[in-house]
Amino acid sequence: MKKKLIPALIALVKTESDLKKIRNKLLEFHPYDLASTIKKLEPEFRLKIYASLTNKELADIFSYLEGEESAELFHELEESKGAAILEEMDVDDAVDLLQEMEVEKAADYLNLLDSEVRADISYLAHQQESLVGSIMTTNYIEVNQDCDVKEAMKILVHKASDTEVIDPIYITDSTNLVGILDLKTLIIARSPLKVKEIMKTNYVFAEKDEEIEEAAGKIRDYGLSALPVLDNGKLVGIITIDDAMDVINEEASYNYGSLAGVGTDSEKEIGIFPALKKRLPWLLGLLVLSFITASVIGGFEGIIKEVTILIFFQSLVLDMVGNVGTQSLAVTLMGLSHGELDDKRELRANIFREIRIALINSFLIAILTFLVVSIFLLIRTYNGNVWEIGLFLAISMFFTINASAFIGVIIPILFEKIGIDPAVASGPLITTINDIIAVFIYYGLASLLINIF
Repeated sequence: MKKKLIPALIALVKTESDLKKIRNKLLEFHPYDLASTIKKLEPEFRLKIYASLTNKELADIFSYLEGEESAELFHELEESKGAAILEEMDVDDAVDLLQEMEVEKAADYLNLLDSEVRADISYLAHQQESLVGSIMTTNYIEVNQDCDVKEAMKILVHKASDTEVIDPIYITDSTNLVGILDLKTLIIARSPLKVKEIMKTNYVFAEKDEEIEEAAGKIRDYGLSALPVLDNGKLVGIITIDDAMDVINEEASYNYGSLAGVGTDSEKEIGIFPALKKRLPWLLGLLVLSFITASVIGGFEGIIKEVTILIFFQSLVLDMVGNVGTQSLAVTLMGLSHGELDDKRELRANIFREIRIALINSFLIAILTFLVVSIFLLIRTYNGNVWEIGLFLAISMFFTINASAFIGVIIPILFEKIGIDPAVASGPLITTINDIIAVFIYYGLASLLINIF
């Protein structure tokens, strides 16, 4: 990456009139960096870049631009040049770009494309957005199983320059996928071997109507560079690792956004009022729950007046409860999103594992709390019974930690069972629920123990 050199590149584009010099400098940068640079330039200077580079080089740059901005920049080109660039792009990237345009404008570009490219784009564009078919590419190398390895190599060499992924090679029987062949195996094989004699028949694949997250998980779990996509056994496309990473990153962003109750869209891409519309319902709902917390505390006004030091240590308990609940929640959400808790046995094992961890943690933290609180009160020459307060805090910590861990595990699982996105049941919501339970346990135990002591 040469981000530190981008200001110098911008200055060169603005001042240099020799397109050859501009081109030579541009080619020193990765297309991603050039995409970032183009966005920062005025239209008149972007035109110099468009004139300096080939259609293929511009296609690589536009593949790194996203959202409405990509379409806005693309419209600066003449339609004929834009169509030529679309033909050089990977089909899935071309579909993404066209879908950011108005329907009429996208149709104009489609009419200028080669019929084969147009058919591929139309096929992908009509796939359901949440399913594998919508992100697959039809740009791959396919060889018939009866092909000689020498002939297969010729096909590979002929198609390699125009193909997104050349390894592995997909082997078919003219219609259905029957195996895959990695490039290394093909290179070392010698004629008269047929590709069906050296191909692998044990391969991982995705169905066209499979959920995107599930297919991306296969690429991640099996460490694949690409995943074949089948439609009733017929090879219709592949998903590349970069497409899978996009999906995984989007899923992570979704979960993080839901954890905070702010949604999934980039805050920079939406206005203030849409952002308020997304955040305010969460905040109002949490405000209502906070009033419940305050009401619970108010119900123990008598015990608070009698032992005022309880207020001093309340935040200690609530902070620990929030931390424990968030940990259990994060582990459960990861398990649910990765499909690790689909089996009932795995689900029960996860619940009991988190409970066991909470029991051990709460026991150790309770002992530490007793020691630290007791020493603290002795140093402060507290007038009351130091050991009783220390013991009370230790017992409170034990029960509240276990309760918060259980809530952090069980709520997202329940939401999943009733068809509500478990990520929405997270973050501030669980923290607030844990606060209500924690203050009830905290002051309830105080009322009980004060009568005993």
